[in-house]
Amino acid sequence: MKTTVNTLSVLYLDRQRLDFFGGNITDKIVHLDFPPNTLKDLEVVNIDELNILIKAFIDFYKILPSRVIIIISKNAYFEKEIQKKENADLALETKLYLNSVPFENIISSSIAFENGFKIIAFNRNLLYSLKTALEKYGFIVEVALPDIVFGKDIMQKNGLDMEIGRLMLQKYAAYKMHNLFSIKEEHQIDSSPNRETEEKKEIKPKEKSKTIFLLPVFFILLSIMAYMLYYNSRTNKKPSQVSQMAVSEPKSTAAQPSLLLSPTVTGVHPSSGITRQTQNAESISIKIISSVSSREKQESLRTELERLGFTKIELETTDSINTPQTLMIVDKNLSSAMREAMGNIVKYNFPNSILQETANSQYDITLVIGKSQ
Repeated sequence: MKTTVNTLSVLYLDRQRLDFFGGNITDKIVHLDFPPNTLKDLEVVNIDELNILIKAFIDFYKILPSRVIIIISKNAYFEKEIQKKENADLALETKLYLNSVPFENIISSSIAFENGFKIIAFNRNLLYSLKTALEKYGFIVEVALPDIVFGKDIMQKNGLDMEIGRLMLQKYAAYKMHNLFSIKEEHQIDSSPNRETEEKKEIKPKEKSKTIFLLPVFFILLSIMAYMLYYNSRTNKKPSQVSQMAVSEPKSTAAQPSLLLSPTVTGVHPSSGITRQTQNAESISIKIISSVSSREKQESLRTELERLGFTKIELETTDSINTPQTLMIVDKNLSSAMREAMGNIVKYNFPNSILQETANSQYDITLVIGKSQ
């Protein structure tokens, strides 16, 4: 894909999601939520899954390459205000704080104010993983800035909207001195012998007191277990009665979801227990996107869903799908029962698939069939 050098876009990075605006996406904000198997506590869990997710996000919204400005949300970075004091060792105070930030590799910047400065620290591995993933698909990542540089008005916002996005694109150049990519050295956690010895000295008495406290708790639990074993041996219930009690479900007067699936049994199709009468699925809108090579599977899936009572199904074929995995994108308002049922059907047909949530989607369910499926 050809990069439009004069087109700017902003990627707003929060703890478990990103928002994108700009480039050829100028009439809305598009979102990507990171599942726990990809990103957790701002740590990259699986770099391959992250790359696949970014590519699927780009393909799904048809985002064209552009020059990207990464803005890091206040919820995603660590900060500490350090005030200038007489005879204060500011370098040591800064180092001690950065050692407390829970990332293996840290990238940091300082922002001056009247009586001192603020230290901003972020996960270097995550930042460069995102940069690499975007550049792999033709984007040019220019800067990465903490949102604090834009002032309190922007920091008070919850996420990115189009007004804030336009403002960031207009003013980012004035704050390039805080670009995290311009930091030459990364801060690594101090593992010096002195620090390790001090930590062990602090931890040792805590561990000892914790052990003393847990001993009586252990004996109490042991006594309870012994009593339960004795009580069970005295009961006269037959094994079949006990088994029946364990699996029976309490009756509820609350309205139940209209589409329910039994747990998947090996060799049994997950839709085998669903009928038109129990689904009420005609109100669910579904879009199935596939490559030309996967058109046969696309048609097969539509036929199967129509048999189950789904009537609002749209098909789209494109040559731009290069992701190996099938992506199931569901609207956040979709019921958990419907989500589970559709998830089982998709997993049965496409084992190599992942789930993604979105808000305000045009469709209740969007399926992007992977190229290798």
